[in-house]
Amino acid sequence: MNRTTALLIPLLLASGLWACDEAGRSRTDAGGDTPADRGGLDGAVDVEVDGDSPEPEPDPGIDAGPDAAPLDAGGPDFGPPMDEVCNGDDDDFDGLIDEEVANICGGCGGLPPEGCQAWRFSLLQDPDGTLLPFRTVGLQAQVQGSSERQVEGADCRVLRLAEAPDPDGHLGIVNIDGSQAMLNLVPTFDAARGGFSYDNSPELGRVGLYMGGEVVDIRTGGGSQTGPFELSVTTPPVLEGVAEAALRDVLDAARGEGDDGPLSVSWQAERAQRRSRVRLFVGGSKPVYGATRLYRAIEYYQLDARLQDDGEVVLPPGFMGAGLPASSIWVYAVREGLRRLPVGPHAIEVVTGQRVELRESGAGEPPEGAEAPFQILAPDPNAPAFVAGEPLEVMWSPLPEGTGPLELVLSYRDPLAGEAVQIDCAVDDPAAGALTLPPEFTAGLTLEAFAQLTLRWGLTEAELAAPDSGVFSRAVSMILRLDR
Repeated sequence: MNRTTALLIPLLLASGLWACDEAGRSRTDAGGDTPADRGGLDGAVDVEVDGDSPEPEPDPGIDAGPDAAPLDAGGPDFGPPMDEVCNGDDDDFDGLIDEEVANICGGCGGLPPEGCQAWRFSLLQDPDGTLLPFRTVGLQAQVQGSSERQVEGADCRVLRLAEAPDPDGHLGIVNIDGSQAMLNLVPTFDAARGGFSYDNSPELGRVGLYMGGEVVDIRTGGGSQTGPFELSVTTPPVLEGVAEAALRDVLDAARGEGDDGPLSVSWQAERAQRRSRVRLFVGGSKPVYGATRLYRAIEYYQLDARLQDDGEVVLPPGFMGAGLPASSIWVYAVREGLRRLPVGPHAIEVVTGQRVELRESGAGEPPEGAEAPFQILAPDPNAPAFVAGEPLEVMWSPLPEGTGPLELVLSYRDPLAGEAVQIDCAVDDPAAGALTLPPEFTAGLTLEAFAQLTLRWGLTEAELAAPDSGVFSRAVSMILRLDR
């Protein structure tokens, strides 16, 4: 995974910024939002705030210039792979879009002074074939800068985002036309929450937008950063033949409540298509320690598998390990269509499909008398202290048995700069038990705004066999709020 892009969505969700909720649910329902395509903006469990379940995290193309490619020009279904170029397409046929060539927003070229925007059109329909219009368009981020820094004992990445976008930095009025409904989405800037909302005019409840295999047309009026554009996307055929009992077996195994495998999920196969894929997602979490709401631990797991559309995937025995009992969990399968649309340095992502899913809530509090999987020793969890602009020493106790890596994440709001900052450090030697963050990493810290330290330790990993791809991972985070 590209670690730069893996940072983006968790920070937004933790900071309460502008990511749209594609499933119409609370974050605590099932362990977090679905990640996007790993070639661009994707999700990873890095930051948790205020007792929410962790995000396992916050997913081509159109050129805004005169040499724009024909809309929805994807080429034939089959052909020789080519080197990846920044064009919003999967040139090398590896299931990733513009990996290693797009900027952090998924657009092309460097970041302008005003930063780059990452928008998401979440047109994934629920199992009943409907969606909520006001949850279809969202600004995931306005990135102000990203840089790498090696410090003694770690490789760090600093990500800076505008705490609130320009009130005129929307896409203009958005029209989305499907065979079942036409949406007229009007942007509103909410100064109180510092972000945009897109509401249909007139107001609509749940609607079915399209049937599988149909074309959806999108038009935007344009805003101050992205000009108007039009595009057509062909939605993938609905994934059919998935038995609820098969998803139930996967759910039970993830919770350690059923057979550990082999587990089979079957569906009606379709001819391979470049613009769609079959995904099997399993995400869950559970609070496992909580001295206070300001110092706690969450264990979580995730599988985000990209599958060959051959009609079956088999999870081998023991793939999910012992499971996590009483965890909140979300399991779904979908044949998904994904487009990323570079608009200069900015990007618009469009995802379509219709999920087959199961969700169950779990324990909201850690077990009584539970012990921490490990401890943060410094700053002192009972009275965390820091001095802005001075080194911050972080220490931890011996870690439980696991595979790693150990990631240290410092995330905070810098009210003077008007930015949200996330500093993610991959620790070279977890057994060292300490890492000192340099003064420049703490310059924007203040007791008057959100500040949080997270130590994330990988417990186990299991990888699907080719040609399917996906890793089932379990991890635990110790989370300490620094602002009190």
